[in-house]
Amino acid sequence: MLTLPINFRNFRLHGSGSQNPYDRLSPFVYGNAGDEIQYLALSELLQQERGQTLYCYNSFYPEICDLKGQVQPVDSSAITLVICGYTGLFDHMFLSVYVPNKAHVAPDHCIYLGVSISSSDERGGQDGMELALKLDLPHKLAPFGPIGCRDRATRDFLRAHGVDAYYSGCMTMGFAARTIDPKHPPQDTVILDLQPGFWPQLPPDLVQSAKRPTHCLLYRQEPESLRSRLEFFAQAKALLDYYREHAKLIITSRIHGTIPALALDIPVIFLSDCTDQRMDMLKYLIKQHRSSEQLNFEQLKRSATQHSYFAEVRAAVRENALDRLAGKDDRGSIRRLEQILEYDFLGQRTS
Repeated sequence: MLTLPINFRNFRLHGSGSQNPYDRLSPFVYGNAGDEIQYLALSELLQQERGQTLYCYNSFYPEICDLKGQVQPVDSSAITLVICGYTGLFDHMFLSVYVPNKAHVAPDHCIYLGVSISSSDERGGQDGMELALKLDLPHKLAPFGPIGCRDRATRDFLRAHGVDAYYSGCMTMGFAARTIDPKHPPQDTVILDLQPGFWPQLPPDLVQSAKRPTHCLLYRQEPESLRSRLEFFAQAKALLDYYREHAKLIITSRIHGTIPALALDIPVIFLSDCTDQRMDMLKYLIKQHRSSEQLNFEQLKRSATQHSYFAEVRAAVRENALDRLAGKDDRGSIRRLEQILEYDFLGQRTS
């Protein structure tokens, strides 16, 4: 059985007016490696636990290949589509991501792990939930349940409209913890895509010595070729391999810098002024510091190592993903996952 990710990134449009993603595209655009990192988490899980391969499906071209570029023949009866990640808000994109063509893929061959429908769009587009209702998305999604949702707002929205939905968190929570070679311990402090408001508080010696990778990676003109998608996966994997081998501390404003670090057991400091619903899955897992705070980096570095509880999260995410991919009807792993993700590991609840 082929297991395929639906991976359909938001378009970065150039010019004004039209929201048609085929209009006024630059030869190169920037993408967020976090999209690919989610599927790399699933790919590694399948390889580690099942010895199976995750294949890549291109929404524009009927090509299927593994993440290294080996093309596979298409047999729709042997395909399982895995859909996860944040929505695109263009009408046809929305349905391309979330509702596979039933003529080719049966509902029991579609697995939804960590999808998110925004209640507002900070990118200046439409409200995702309003658009979902306009497109009758809950009704179209209902046959594909249970739908794993990356945040509770998406879960509650879908449940309110009759969809079997649950809070699954993000697949990146399921990365296996790294193994450190004691002869070659990690040495690099990493500053990853830090928001501008935090830079004035960074100690000068930290700024001088830190490595500065980015998840804003360059890829080819949309609509994507298969080659550009594979290049993007390769760049995202190279980043993950670097973090595993070299990062002793990650300081970041990125969700998909923070969660993989927690799962990989890399000390991490999460600095972000974002307040949208994407923050929900981190709410009880790691302290989010804001630029308005007076930050003590020596204290933050000490607290960055205190995330041993994340082993429970990692195990629950992996168990649920494997159960859903195996087509199990037993909902025990769903209940356990939701219970763990709802637990306040930081002791922040006041009621």
